[in-house]
Amino acid sequence: MQKHPKIAPKQLRVKLLDYIYNGPYEPFVAMAIVYAVAQILEIPLPKLDEIKMAFSLNVNFPLSVGFNTWISHKVVVNNIDMQSKSSKEKRWNWQWDYEVSFLISDHNIDHREVILVTADTEIITMLQDFGYINRAMTLPEYLSFLDS
Repeated sequence: MQKHPKIAPKQLRVKLLDYIYNGPYEPFVAMAIVYAVAQILEIPLPKLDEIKMAFSLNVNFPLSVGFNTWISHKVVVNNIDMQSKSSKEKRWNWQWDYEVSFLISDHNIDHREVILVTADTEIITMLQDFGYINRAMTLPEYLSFLDS
């Protein structure tokens, strides 16, 4: 029996997508986010606190944790080589989108919903996929909103 048997690219994509959507992917992503922040800020976290914070992150900022799922899905389905020069030039924006995703949640600021004004069709699609399309407007839509 081979330790690392070869797998056809199509089978690999199916297995990866199954793991992304049916495995413990999002909880692991949430834990990785909490762990990374704790490491950067040099905050020692007991494992139980890390788990609790990851659960809270997933509950309170589902779009931010889900963003990683959405990106992973796109990379797998579209067979994107993230190391290619083209990807590095085109996909850098995903880091910005990820950071912006923390602004969009079920919470309000001063009793008002946060609205993202953007022409970025990918982030609009993602917001729609996660049920936050009411939190995005194009500039013309926003200007019309302000006039009403």
